[in-house]
Amino acid sequence: METLRELKDLRNQAANWAREKKSLESQLDRAKRQAAEAESAARSTESQARELAKADSRAERDRRAAEAEVRARDVRLQRALEEVERYKQLLNEVRAQERDAKGSAAQDTGRLLTENRKLERQRSELITAFKKQLKLIEVLKRQKVHLEAARALQFSEEEFLKTLEMGAT
Repeated sequence: METLRELKDLRNQAANWAREKKSLESQLDRAKRQAAEAESAARSTESQARELAKADSRAERDRRAAEAEVRARDVRLQRALEEVERYKQLLNEVRAQERDAKGSAAQDTGRLLTENRKLERQRSELITAFKKQLKLIEVLKRQKVHLEAARALQFSEEEFLKTLEMGAT
């Protein structure tokens, strides 16, 4: 009986150990899962940290580029303002010259109108003379044609008379 009790105790003890083993294995699995999840979370956090560092670097570069662009625009704006001021001065000078020139322009206009009328008269006289010359050329061409026709006719008459004389002899 004592052996039976010992056997029973041993079986109970073995069953307790089996339950404890199962419980420990379950805890070990949970611990492994938690470790894997923690490792995955750590990798994800590291990846996010790298991405944030890259984004920060890009943002810093963009900020520097924007500052450089703003400085360049300020320089261009300053140059443009200086150029506008220069053109204003030039415009004022031109307006002053224009006022001075208007007085002499009226005199020049009168002189130019007189000269223009004179040139128009000369032009119309030249056109009239040219038309007369064209008519004269036409008359001379007709006279030349008539002279050539008369010569040809005279030549034909002489040939005809010679032919008659030769036929008569």
